[in-house]
Amino acid sequence: MDVTLPPALSSAARRTMTAMERVERDAIVAALRDSGGNRVAAAKLLGIARSSLYRKIDTFGIHV
Repeated sequence: MDVTLPPALSSAARRTMTAMERVERDAIVAALRDSGGNRVAAAKLLGIARSSLYRKIDTFGIHV
């Protein structure tokens, strides 16, 4: 079954996802800064696997 959201709702959902991504990206940048660029330490600060951090760094285009 396909579900199509009304335009106003789907547009709001896109804005929310973008805002959530920005928060996630900012948290990653802060953890990298706080860890002196050490990705293993940043992953520990964030409570995520190192492989997840590497994927998110690539996804968000963060330059370390």
